[in-house]
Amino acid sequence: MSVTENGEHSANDSDNSPAESVFDDTVDKPVTRRDDANRYCLRCHSPLDESSISESRCPGCGLTFNPDDNHTYYVAVKAHWRFWFPGLCLAIGLGVLSYAVTLTVGDMGSPLFVGVPVAIGAILGYATRVKVWSRLLLAAITIPSVVMVIVSMELAGIFCGVSLGMIFCLPVLGGIGFGVMLRMILKRTSWDQRVFLPVLLIAALPPTSNYVITRLFPRPIDIVTIETDMTFPTAPETAWNQILFYEEVKQEPPWLLKLSLPRPVRTEGHSGQVGDVKRCVYEKGHLSKRITGVETNRQLDFEVVEQKLHFERDVTLLDGSFELSPNRLYTATRVTLRTRYQRHLSPRWVWEPIERQVVHTLHKHVMEGMRRKAVSARDFDTAPNRVPSMPSHPSETGKLADHPTPNRTAAFVDGVGS
Repeated sequence: MSVTENGEHSANDSDNSPAESVFDDTVDKPVTRRDDANRYCLRCHSPLDESSISESRCPGCGLTFNPDDNHTYYVAVKAHWRFWFPGLCLAIGLGVLSYAVTLTVGDMGSPLFVGVPVAIGAILGYATRVKVWSRLLLAAITIPSVVMVIVSMELAGIFCGVSLGMIFCLPVLGGIGFGVMLRMILKRTSWDQRVFLPVLLIAALPPTSNYVITRLFPRPIDIVTIETDMTFPTAPETAWNQILFYEEVKQEPPWLLKLSLPRPVRTEGHSGQVGDVKRCVYEKGHLSKRITGVETNRQLDFEVVEQKLHFERDVTLLDGSFELSPNRLYTATRVTLRTRYQRHLSPRWVWEPIERQVVHTLHKHVMEGMRRKAVSARDFDTAPNRVPSMPSHPSETGKLADHPTPNRTAAFVDGVGS
């Protein structure tokens, strides 16, 4: 750098300019071609138009230069990938790293699901120099790329990854705006660490804030109860028996369950008496439930004693119940399946609609299998010349005998059978 007659600093040697980095919109070295349209400032990389050339001063940072000395400015060669590709790689790499560290050091809350995408967008806005529509395109590439890496590292499942992709959209766009403004502010300064240090600070902010918030402001326990109703076209006794002895889910699960939860396969054990343990087997894991209350043909209560379904970081299942409500003629029964769990994800307004939809879909899938079994059992019981079957569980013989079918139900069944 040299001093002009006015006491101002001037760029007269390329060796004194900031080191080239992934943020420089430059080529490897200055080019001696005299083309006013392609001249750029050595400090802030702003284009030097005709007015700035006549004043010999950069319009962005005020750095003076000599139009007749090609070492005081640079002429860019068309290498457009330098404007966006390094920033894109930084946003993806630091975004995944920030997500992984944030997930490890604290709760799964706003710093993870809002702070991380804001940081990703801020890195894109700060580390790239392209037009608005190009930044939007880079965001559309970055979000799926980050999600795919997170899923491949088993930090989230497929359904959670899809949900993250949708949740990340708005925060990433907001982060891009912040990064662009930060770049415009810092490029007018002579701070020699403005190239990399802001990017590292942006990437470190979500895990740091998550650690501090988790320690200083512990999140209260959030208990959620979800109920789903389905009508069985059978008497309550038939519906009750199918709930007790239900063993296998035969129908194909809906696409939401395929993406979000392991597929239920079968059940093992009994659930007729208080203290019985029933094990629900899924394609990838299992769930064990202990019976805590039995009111024959009316209500069956249970608590979850073991949960190994690969979403323990998201929710912890607590307990639930089946409640049966027959109609006045005992020809149909409304079955209510209730599940209570502890939510670990926040903010609540983001995850609650997703959780409710998934749980309702699971309830309907399981109860639909029970309903089909109950209809088959009803048709078998009312078929002519059938051979009576013994109870599936010996311990239920006494219970079923203690609660005989009401006369109106028997008349209904006899009428259908005849």
